[in-house]
Amino acid sequence: MNFKIFSLAALFSAAVLLVSALSIPAGPAYAFTSTPANKDQRTIVQKCREDFDRSAAGSSCSKATFTKVMNYRCRIDYTCNKADGGTRKGWKTLDPDDAASLKNCDGWLKTTC
Repeated sequence: MNFKIFSLAALFSAAVLLVSALSIPAGPAYAFTSTPANKDQRTIVQKCREDFDRSAAGSSCSKATFTKVMNYRCRIDYTCNKADGGTRKGWKTLDPDDAASLKNCDGWLKTTC
């Protein structure tokens, strides 16, 4: 008798577990892979490059290279013109959303001079 109750309880538990797993759409990974429809689909590097090109600094800096770094940020290695006619080489790490507001501040890339 006890064996029948134990077997029935085990079968019921397995059925509940199976139903629970099937009720999650595409499993737990689904929550981490979906993107909202309005989410910017450009990569970090694309966004940095395109926004930098549109920024105030884009026309006075050259040889800019873009690299994705940790925490969804980008690093810009650049050469910018200085007020005295020379150039300055440097690098800046920033959030991609800030690349459009970059300015050339006497050879330094900054969001405000």
